[in-house]
Amino acid sequence: MTPEQVYAEWRSSLKSPDDSLFYYHPNLERILLGLSIYAISSRPLVKDLGKAESLRILNIYITDLITAWIDEDDDAFKTMFDMTMTVAEAYIPCLMAAEKEYPSKKRLIRKLSFLYGHAIACGGDMTPALTETLLDNLSTDGKQLHSSKIQQFGNSILSLIRIHGMDIPVPALTRLNGW
Repeated sequence: MTPEQVYAEWRSSLKSPDDSLFYYHPNLERILLGLSIYAISSRPLVKDLGKAESLRILNIYITDLITAWIDEDDDAFKTMFDMTMTVAEAYIPCLMAAEKEYPSKKRLIRKLSFLYGHAIACGGDMTPALTETLLDNLSTDGKQLHSSKIQQFGNSILSLIRIHGMDIPVPALTRLNGW
């Protein structure tokens, strides 16, 4: 199955917005972009998780998914897409549970939660031209994703989170998505 077929099959399984965080993402590229923004932008944060290192699993899965997509390995892509989407859908509840389990890391985990939500939303709202520009700049060495443009975009989201917390004003995000 090609990545587009995998996406179409997954998309056809969704019946309502409650079924997925990615319900309103118009295509596979927007999902991959949102996940890439999170993986690249969260890299400096996840290295400080300490005992909450299980929260890194999504970053590992995203890297493996994007690597399979870039390498055009359809079999690996199907497997990684299924696994990544399962973890991605459960990630916010996992972060919320981790806040209670690791109170010394609460602030860091909350920042990861905000970043995740905004990265996924921005990826879904991106213009097609900007999506293509950012994904064209994406590369991987199999262990990490690399993109100076996505890193710069993610740093902008992190700056907005530092200033506004989760409640980033819509105009600020709109300007960011027109970046």
